[in-house]
Amino acid sequence: MNILCLYDFSRSNEKLLNYASHLLDQNQKSELHILHIVSMQMVTTEIPYALMLDDMKLAAENTLVDVAYTVKSKNKNAENSIKTIVEIGTIPGTVNTYVQTNNIDLIIMNTHNKSNWFYRLLGSASEDVLHTSHVPIVFVHTNDMELYAEGRNLFLIDNMKDYKHYIDRFLQINKFLDYPLDILHFEDDENVLDPMIQSYFDQKYKETGCTFHYEWVFKKADDLYVGIEEQLLLEKYTLVSFVKEKYDAISEMFIQSTTTLFLHKLPLPILVIK
Repeated sequence: MNILCLYDFSRSNEKLLNYASHLLDQNQKSELHILHIVSMQMVTTEIPYALMLDDMKLAAENTLVDVAYTVKSKNKNAENSIKTIVEIGTIPGTVNTYVQTNNIDLIIMNTHNKSNWFYRLLGSASEDVLHTSHVPIVFVHTNDMELYAEGRNLFLIDNMKDYKHYIDRFLQINKFLDYPLDILHFEDDENVLDPMIQSYFDQKYKETGCTFHYEWVFKKADDLYVGIEEQLLLEKYTLVSFVKEKYDAISEMFIQSTTTLFLHKLPLPILVIK
């Protein structure tokens, strides 16, 4: 599997690299691409700033050599390879181009817990990638609680139009991660899970030959976020997984989706299935 790690030189990168090492430890013959983007989103027409870009790129390339050595020293699988890349450009465009040209299967990146007003005013690199990427993404929080290497994956599922696509994508990634799994659906009289979704999941699980154990969990909750927090207290979870369905551009602009809300509030790494 080809994994793209977006490295931003923030103080929380140690957790991001630990998570990348954790993924490599679990899987042989994986390739980790550590990408830093010298962002052009703040570029002006001033010549001095433009000339600084090449110097910034060179400095980042030198630093990433040490970063790759650190990850490699922690990795138990000698067959895994690590690449370091520095590009100049906008974050969403550069990420999407790199993903397509290098057959990336999974992106991992930091997300920083700021207020909603912060993101409305200044924007968010994690949200930019979330809304434009076409491959699954794991977001690692700056304030993550302890990562449980032997923990479970909590997969939140609901009625979806294109459920076969999302279930296939999810099982592909979770087979790679090899986590035991709880599949959680919040239901009431108006929101009962389509039995075809459960049946398709059970069928595809058997076909993929996954080794992890999974359980269906059906709960009632007046507040979705509170219900998830309550579930997180019941088990040691390593990951929380969501499906991000496609919306039209106007909905994306004016409606803060449940996935985006949880992206900045839940304390565990989050896997978003696209």
